[in-house]
Amino acid sequence: FGLILAVPLYRHGTREVTGVMRSTLDINLILSILNTKVLNGTGLVSLYLPDGQVLAPGTSEGVRPADSQTLTFLPALTSSKAYDTFTLDSIPSVVGATTVTSGESDENPAVKNLGWTIVVSQSQADNLAPIRQQTQSTIIVALIILAIGAMLTIFLAQYLSGPIIRLTAVAEKISAGNIAQAQVETGDEIGTLATTFNNMTAQLQNTLQNLEQRVADRTRALATATEVSRRLSTILDEKQLVTEVVVQVQKAYNYYHGQIYLLDESGKTLVLAGATGEGGKALLDKKHSLSIERGLVGRAARTKAAVLVPDTSKAPEWLPNPLLPDTKAEIAIPILLGETLIGVLDMQDDVVGDIYTDDIEYLTAISNQTAIALQNARSLAQVQKRAEREALIASIGQKIQQEATVESAMKVAIREVGRALGAHTQIKLKAEPGEKK
Repeated sequence: FGLILAVPLYRHGTREVTGVMRSTLDINLILSILNTKVLNGTGLVSLYLPDGQVLAPGTSEGVRPADSQTLTFLPALTSSKAYDTFTLDSIPSVVGATTVTSGESDENPAVKNLGWTIVVSQSQADNLAPIRQQTQSTIIVALIILAIGAMLTIFLAQYLSGPIIRLTAVAEKISAGNIAQAQVETGDEIGTLATTFNNMTAQLQNTLQNLEQRVADRTRALATATEVSRRLSTILDEKQLVTEVVVQVQKAYNYYHGQIYLLDESGKTLVLAGATGEGGKALLDKKHSLSIERGLVGRAARTKAAVLVPDTSKAPEWLPNPLLPDTKAEIAIPILLGETLIGVLDMQDDVVGDIYTDDIEYLTAISNQTAIALQNARSLAQVQKRAEREALIASIGQKIQQEATVESAMKVAIREVGRALGAHTQIKLKAEPGEKK
């Protein structure tokens, strides 16, 4: 099948026809070339003739009757210059069509009147193959992205939640009673949280240590108070008693210096009765005393209340003592028997702030025990003194009764009373009227 093309030949410079140039164009060849170029060779280009026949390359019959369904769709396809899907030659296909034109602005009637239509078809399987391939590629890429995203998610989860999990583990250890520090792994908010957690843990540890220390100190203080009370109950000598109190308290609480003042009979002066160290011995040798109107000891005596001064340099009432140059803190506890003031227990330390409010409770308990012990010692001393006096009187009376004469009896009485009193003794007798003196 061919297309015959003919054009006239004119004489040069004139319109005189001298011949005709005729050429035959093989249509099958053109269709074969198109079939190899269109849709990468997967499509089929056919030429539909106006008599309802179709010329398809590669067919042995050359031309054949066109499919009725295709002829039905051709007018709509050529007018819309679009494509449609329908079954072409029993194959589900994507079909497009266009009429053959000359391609000139004033279209050649001879070409236009041919009524030829070029139909391009491709099976839906081949047509959708790139889409399927693209879909498969998209799915594969999506799966790869999802896999990468999952790995990144796991990594980020480990990176973000790992420190929190380890921080939680440390918190569980602490709740179980094991103080531990969290590792600061990052510099972000989680790292800040770990740092804050460590600070809180350190404060908690310090609090627990301080609490344990306070419990230990309280236990030691109670044990000391019990021991001092036990010792006091066995001491009946006043001097030994006050010395034992200050020595035991100073040793147990590790004070710098300890001393006890006792109120004299005037009720205005506190006399040092017991003290520790070389400074205390020197003060005792000087028979040191203090007015109740002066110093921290005097205030404790006047107010009958404990006086605590953590820093003596800031206490206007504090009286420095050259024999105790290292005193930095002081506590004075009144020794009371009911409402009656007996004396003052005074403790001093060489470190500022090293005497605490808890010490008031312990020292007050010891002071109360000291008051009772002092009262007992004094009562015993009075009883012993009375017993000795009565025994002395009985002894002197017995010796006087053993004498035979009044003169010898008086001599014995003078001698024994003088010995007892440690003084010169004499007896004067009143003469009777008329007697020689």
